[in-house]
Formats: sequence, C-alpha cells, structure tokens
Amino acid sequence: MKSALSDRLIAMLAELSRQRREDDELPTSTEWPAITVRITEARHRRVVFATKLTSILRTAADEYAVPPDLILAEHYGLGLGPYLPLLASLRERAIDKTIRVVADLDPLDLTILATLEANGELTSWRPNDETLTHFADSELQRCAIRMTPFECVHRDLLLRNFDVERNVGKRLCRLLTSGYKLEIEGLCTMASRVASLHGLCVGLFEAE
Repeated sequence: MKSALSDRLIAMLAELSRQRREDDELPTSTEWPAITVRITEARHRRVVFATKLTSILRTAADEYAVPPDLILAEHYGLGLGPYLPLLASLRERAIDKTIRVVADLDPLDLTILATLEANGELTSWRPNDETLTHFADSELQRCAIRMTPFECVHRDLLLRNFDVERNVGKRLCRLLTSGYKLEIEGLCTMASRVASLHGLCVGLFEAE
C-alpha cells in the first residue's frame, strides 16, 4: 500500500520539473540505465539497493567481500518506477523484510529513497551519522562537493516533503542544508586514508 508520502512525492517531482532549466542535469527517466540484480542461493538477510554498487565493490575489492546472504540490486537515477514490483518481490525473500539503500548523500539519490517509501517499502539508508562516526567533520568537509543551484532547489523540495534528518542523521542533514553533498567514491577514498575502508563497507552493507 502506498503511504501518504506518495502524493507529496508526485507533487515534488512535478515542481522540480517546472523549475528545471534546459541546462540543469536531470535526464528524463528513459535515459537512466536498467536495474541489475545479484542473488545467491543462500538464505537472504536483506536487500541492498545501491546506486553505485559496481564502483564501491571495485574500490574495496582488496579489503571487503559482500556476504552471500545479501541480495544486491544496482540502479542509478530516478527511473525506478518499472522496477518497484521487482524490488518488492526481492524484499519478500529477505529475512528482515527491508531494503537497505546505499547511495550518494545528494538530492537525486535521496529521491530514490523517497520513491521506495512512497511505494510502501520499509527502508534504511546508508551512509548515515552512525556509519560515519569515525570521520571528523573536517574530513567529511574535505570530500564534500558543493551542490549546484538546481540541486539546492531539489534539496529544498525534499526537506519540505520528506524527513531527511530521520534517515541520514543530524550531522549529515546539516551538511546538506549548508549546500554540500557526499559521493560514495569520495567517502571510500577518505576511509582508505583516515579510517577503514573495510569498516565503512561493513557499515554500509551489513550493520543494523
């Protein structure tokens, strides 16, 4: 069953489309790549939906191996609608009956989380404050990227229609509201220098 967020999400995307200028980077849904799924014969603990799964696993290949009891799905962009029934069926196969979203901390990927919740899916989001406990504010700021004016418009619409802080935590929400975003690649690079890339991946994929 769709949640009350559904109508707000539809209205938010319509408003975003109205405010988009020709040079703003937000392709139509037909321009996004298709979803890919990796599944084993093991008993499945949870579904992990990642926007940049291939990039994470390539970067962490020497330090981290994804446990076989995770169902992995990868899709980048807003064209998630056709794949919602597939994700719901995968989620039903998992023990915890949730979808873990591992993605960039930016308006685009947070809208994917909002889309899943609008479809009535139980979700969790990573990275959040707890995942990045071992990162100092100065370290996060070094790998943060300033958002474009259109991304800030997108962010403001999300903040008005979606409880971002509940999902990402107070510290990362402050980063967003200050006009910055975090990309997974930057976090992985920073973790390999100042913390533990293996530990970061465990937090993203496995930690409760």
